[in-house]
Amino acid sequence: WLRKLMMEFFPSHAYAATTLYEDNEACISFINGNAKYHSRSKHIDRRHYFVKSEVDGGVLQLCPISSADNTADIFTKPLGATLFKKHREGLC
Repeated sequence: WLRKLMMEFFPSHAYAATTLYEDNEACISFINGNAKYHSRSKHIDRRHYFVKSEVDGGVLQLCPISSADNTADIFTKPLGATLFKKHREGLC
C-alpha cells in the first residue's frame, strides 16, 4: 500500500522493484520458479502465491541474505550474544 500511496503523490516518478531479503534458499527457489514439485510443497495455498506474482510483475525482487547478516532475525530467532549485539546495533 505504501508503493501505491507514493505513486499517487508522485505519478511521474519511476519506482524500482522493492528488494526483499530472504534467508531461506528453498523459498527463493520456489518463488523464482526453479523448484521442482515436491510432496511437501503441495500444501501451499493459492493465497501464498502473492509474493510470486509480485516478483513476476517486477514489483518485488528477492535477494538472498545469510542469517548472520539478516537483522530481522533479532525478532524471530533466539540468538547468541554476539549476533544479538550486532543486530541490535543494526536497528539504529
